[in-house]
Amino acid sequence: MSYSLKKYGKISIVFIALFLMTLIISSTTNTVISNSNENIIETLNGYISHSPILIDSDDDFTAFPGNGSIDDPYIIEGYHISSTSSVTCIAIRWTSKAFIIRNCYLEGSAPAVSLNEVGDNNAIITNNTMLTGGIFIIYSNNHTVTNNTISSGSGEAFFIQYSDNNTISDNIMTDHNDCLRFSNSNYNNITNNTANTNTVGIELSQSSFNLIKDNKCLNNNYRGIRLRTSSNNNTLLNNECVGHDFEGIDISSSHNNTLIGNILDDNNDVGIKLVDSHNNSFINNTLSNQSRGFILETSLRNSMINNSLVNNYYGMEIESSHNTSIIDNEFTDNDYGIRLDLSDDSVLKRNYIYGTVTGIFTIGSSDLLIIENFIQNHNMYGLNMEFNSNNNLIYSNVFYNNIHQSSGHSQARSFGANNYWYNIITSLGNSWSDYGGEEAYAIDGGFYSDLFPSEYPVICPNISNVNHTPLTPTNEDIISVTADITDPSGIEYAKLFYRVNGSSWIEVSMIEEEVSDFNATIGPFNTGETIDYYILAKDKSLIFIIGINDNSSSYYSFTIHEKIETEPTITETEPTITETEPTITETISFPSVITLLTLVFTTLLVVVLKSKNRRS
Repeated sequence: MSYSLKKYGKISIVFIALFLMTLIISSTTNTVISNSNENIIETLNGYISHSPILIDSDDDFTAFPGNGSIDDPYIIEGYHISSTSSVTCIAIRWTSKAFIIRNCYLEGSAPAVSLNEVGDNNAIITNNTMLTGGIFIIYSNNHTVTNNTISSGSGEAFFIQYSDNNTISDNIMTDHNDCLRFSNSNYNNITNNTANTNTVGIELSQSSFNLIKDNKCLNNNYRGIRLRTSSNNNTLLNNECVGHDFEGIDISSSHNNTLIGNILDDNNDVGIKLVDSHNNSFINNTLSNQSRGFILETSLRNSMINNSLVNNYYGMEIESSHNTSIIDNEFTDNDYGIRLDLSDDSVLKRNYIYGTVTGIFTIGSSDLLIIENFIQNHNMYGLNMEFNSNNNLIYSNVFYNNIHQSSGHSQARSFGANNYWYNIITSLGNSWSDYGGEEAYAIDGGFYSDLFPSEYPVICPNISNVNHTPLTPTNEDIISVTADITDPSGIEYAKLFYRVNGSSWIEVSMIEEEVSDFNATIGPFNTGETIDYYILAKDKSLIFIIGINDNSSSYYSFTIHEKIETEPTITETEPTITETEPTITETISFPSVITLLTLVFTTLLVVVLKSKNRRS
């Protein structure tokens, strides 16, 4: 028996030595975790699998950490809940306690989270991922929903009903029907959300006094933002609505809304559409590359101020809409700047209209006041007033180089009754770049003349020395576009317009780096792409004037080349030999871990063998 113990004891020593060697070697080896799909799987596996959660009263929260106060809310966190379409993943109703739902992965149900009659200021829903289902909030006020990702559902990503003063911010919503829908909900803050490839981006019905700010509605099937059915007194500020099949923003039967600084681009039909809606204001919006920038139908007392409308077929189309104010807007490269059809009692003042076919076109529109507009470079008429356009007053406008005049026509045409092309009280007419000094300026149509015309001393901003550097850009270059821009009244702003391979024009503000020296940077672009560009500048004169340098309508242009890497230059030099006294350094070398282990193992083996020899 003692012999066996000794035998096994010695064998154990050997195994212990081997085990120690393995541990030490392992401790000296680095473990590498890659940033690949395995991390995603590990993250999903990190959630706690949980059945659907239903909380019907405050007592149902006790399974979760916290005490339900604002300072120590109940926490529902880190769960993976997969449910059927008829069962909500997390449903909370009829409660008064504070709680947070965060960092959960919810899938399979519609909705994924629902709040119903939850006490004010008590709910925060943040940093969750939701597949198929979204968030429903009903009869619940003053809550926060932020930084959630909601995708791939057949219903709404958000549905908020009879709920006020909620904050919905920084959420990403894709592939739903109505992405973010409000019904009978007021004073909500809807900020910095992204709605992409849904049917509708953001929709309000019977919802008023909401703030819709800094949202991105991109490539939704029908429209970006919709206000309907008495959604009044809302503010839409700095939203971006791009690439929709119909309208960027659609407003129907809704009044007293204010839209400021929104970007509407490349929507197939209309940038902003207004139907049966009154007393709305549109200020500093940009509408470009659409069939129609603005369209107003059967709407009263709306105002359009300081908007930019670029490269649309109709910049603004107004149908059966009266008392419209169109002031200080910029219409550039639209086929028709403004069209009024059966629309009366409107004011068109201080607009800059630079286009291709006709500047202002009216049919059956009466009692218009058209003053102080600058109308330039149309192929047909600067202003064409067709039949039944009556009792209109047109004066103090500048008609400049509308080239229909070159075929023996004037720059304007007028039908209808009682139209006046001058102010009968002040004897102030219009300015015509082709006025030859005759007593009156004849208006095409055979009925009217401007009895007090003048040849306005038009001084457009002078845009010269247009250049880009580098002259032959590559796919890695930032391109600088420069120009000298001057005007006696000063330059209010300058803009660079560019397009890639003939696509939509893109606008970039130019910076005045020194007096009259303006610069903008664009790029880099892909190899083989062709970039066209031109420059526009607006002066500070009383009747503001815009100058354009588009290289005589040919545009400035360059093509992007592939960057060619050059071979490095090798320079041979004679080696320099420097004699120095040798330095002797004494070092003490310690054996490596493996060497020590080998020594230990060998020693133990010798002990075992000697013991065996003595026995034999």
